[in-house]
Amino acid sequence: MHAFALLFRRVCFGRHHSVKRSDRLVEDVMELIERCHTESQPTMEDVVKEMETWNLT
Repeated sequence: MHAFALLFRRVCFGRHHSVKRSDRLVEDVMELIERCHTESQPTMEDVVKEMETWNLT
């Protein structure tokens, strides 16, 4: 999950992205990334379920 978190951070917040993101979405993404770096990492199934709840509009 650590590698996923690093990739996810790069895709979402890489310097080449100029897309505006809502503050709430940024908070959700950062929280999920931080959880992926902990000892009690979420499963990929948990990650997908959480991401499905995000409001991307």
